[in-house]
Amino acid sequence: MNLKQPTGKSPSMQTSKHQKGKSAMSRIIAIIAILGVVTSVRAAEFVFPGWGSTDAAAFEAQLPNADSLFRKVLCASLAEFCRNKPADFAAMKTVVETASAQHAPNADEGFKLWVLKEIALNWGLACKDDAYIRDAWAYCLAHPSPADAHFISRLSAERLGTTEAIKIARTWELLAEGKAEPRTIKRLLQYYVQYLPTSGLPTQDAYEQLTTLNRVYTPKLIENKTTWEPIVAQIRTVMEAYK
Repeated sequence: MNLKQPTGKSPSMQTSKHQKGKSAMSRIIAIIAILGVVTSVRAAEFVFPGWGSTDAAAFEAQLPNADSLFRKVLCASLAEFCRNKPADFAAMKTVVETASAQHAPNADEGFKLWVLKEIALNWGLACKDDAYIRDAWAYCLAHPSPADAHFISRLSAERLGTTEAIKIARTWELLAEGKAEPRTIKRLLQYYVQYLPTSGLPTQDAYEQLTTLNRVYTPKLIENKTTWEPIVAQIRTVMEAYK
């Protein structure tokens, strides 16, 4: 009588091993598929063709990849600019507003105003045509918003087609509002404190204006001390000169 256990594996054990093998292979295939999706998503990241690009197809190709309403409106607008260069700011405005209505229909008026001004400024600079910029600046004065700060911080009064007095007055308004982003506020503040010594303002008036700015920007230290501290420090340093 043969009392030894059979050395061969039972059919059930073989089936179990086969199923485990299939399960492992399925997991590997699933992982490969996921990696393929991730690679595809990365390949579809938004790539801005550049303000100076004249390739309408390049902007249209990026529309599906645009990850914000601004980028969607931007690409749609610039694609149209490439096909038909706007004759003036009015024509540019029509194109941008049409793109906003199509790609950001639920956006508020503040957003649409900001998009229009950003595109007008940067397109004008890319085209090296200040006519767009001057007309856009006139529009800014008639329809003020925080986006006006970018015009002031980047361009001289001459290029804006305005006077230094008007530029200074709008600078003060924007600083007092405190709604522009920190890097722009920093440039506006530098421009303003350089103006003060030759402004003809009485010392007390200058001090009161700086005190106002100190009150506007000091609370922002709570939001982000690292970002706002240099700005507050500059205000307080200049204040000392007018005490």
